[in-house]
Amino acid sequence: MSKGFSTRSPPYPAIQSIQEQPFFVQASHQKETEVIDMALKPTKKTPPRMKLLTKEIQKKLPPLYSQEKKGQKAIAYVKFFTPDSNWTWYATEFDGKDTFFGLVDGHVKELGYFSLTELQTVRGPMSLPIERDLYWTPKPLEEIAPHLFTPVEPAG
Repeated sequence: MSKGFSTRSPPYPAIQSIQEQPFFVQASHQKETEVIDMALKPTKKTPPRMKLLTKEIQKKLPPLYSQEKKGQKAIAYVKFFTPDSNWTWYATEFDGKDTFFGLVDGHVKELGYFSLTELQTVRGPMSLPIERDLYWTPKPLEEIAPHLFTPVEPAG
């Protein structure tokens, strides 16, 4: 008989459903499921979700395209962020319904459109909701991402 790998079959052959598994595996799976369910279901102890866009902030945000000619001098009036990752959204304009325009800082920094609905529903890697920076003071985009507005020398 050779030494090394065992030719013995595993104690529990391939099992199709959790009901066919030994009791201790079922109990462990049930407990994990309960913990996950508890974490995802809001309870009376769960703090209410932050209101991302108050009426006061909405009044301050200019309509879409109104800061278009300002370029780097466009003002970011509100900042949203994921507390459990590095994504940040700086809103410079709002259509009054659902669409923002501003700076998105995720994998890269870029100007573009983003949705209030998406901000309200997306969660970070630890399932934390997106928040609004309560201490944000409006500032021009050139202060937030100066490298986006640095002139590039033409080649040649």
